[in-house]
Amino acid sequence: MTLDELKAKVPDEFAPWVDQYGAAFVQMTADELKAWLDRILAGDVSGAYQEILDAAGAQGALDAWKELDASWATANKANAEKLALQKSAAMGVLKIFLAMALAAVGL
Repeated sequence: MTLDELKAKVPDEFAPWVDQYGAAFVQMTADELKAWLDRILAGDVSGAYQEILDAAGAQGALDAWKELDASWATANKANAEKLALQKSAAMGVLKIFLAMALAAVGL
C-alpha cells in the first residue's frame, strides 16, 4: 500500500496524520502491524506510540512524548499513593463502624 492509497481509505480530516505518520504504517508487515496492535491491546499504549514516532522519524515529537509520558508516570505514582492513603483511611473508619455494630448487637 502507498501513502496515497492509505490516505484515500481514511476520512479527509486524517490526511495530515497520514502525511506525518502514515509511512510508519505503510512500511509495516502484517506481522509487525499485528504485534503493534497487540502491544496496544496489552496496555502498552505509550510504547506503541513511541514506536510510531520513532519509525516516522519524528524526533521532536518523540522527545516531547517521552517528556509528557514521564510526567504522567510521576502523576500516576502520586495518585496511586493518594488512593492507597484514602483506602487505608476508609478501612480504618469501617473497622470502627464494625466494632460499634458488633458492640450494639452484644458481640
